[in-house]
Amino acid sequence: MQDSNGVQLASIQTKILASELFQHSKSCRALLEYLIDCSKSGITPKETTIAAEVFNKDQQFHPGEDPLVRVSIHNLRKRLQDYYNSDGKDDKYRIEIPKGQYVIRLRETKPRRNPDSKFKLTKGFLLDYRFHLILILTIVSLVLLLKYLNLASELNTYKIVDKNDLIWGNFDNFNFCDSMSNKI
Repeated sequence: MQDSNGVQLASIQTKILASELFQHSKSCRALLEYLIDCSKSGITPKETTIAAEVFNKDQQFHPGEDPLVRVSIHNLRKRLQDYYNSDGKDDKYRIEIPKGQYVIRLRETKPRRNPDSKFKLTKGFLLDYRFHLILILTIVSLVLLLKYLNLASELNTYKIVDKNDLIWGNFDNFNFCDSMSNKI
């Protein structure tokens, strides 16, 4: 990710610092430059060293009482995130500062997909699409066939009405309309 001279890290630094997000923030610029210089030198800075070197704090600075460095690192992380969500969204490498640490890490990003290629029909997609369509149609056909066979077997259990059955025998001579008119 970085050659021995830190050329790649320097070009990333130049691009980030040239962005509008970093042009108007002296403290974020200074802190990022310092952390990148430490990274190039292989130094892991301490909170008190950052306070002295970047923010000109003296020996009386106590990190437990003054959160200046922690807040500044938090703001730098947030500004870097904003940069990578806007100007740097297509950058191949990202600078990250892990939580609880004051070191720079370079992370290679995955190439972004072209939104137009999302719905591109390829031969593999078409074969996959056809397979799923055939599978769904087969399942639906089997369900319908089973329902039909179940219905057919149910129909076979019903008995056809025979006029000679005792229950139905009186209905031949029964006039339903006459019996209703007598009640009215």
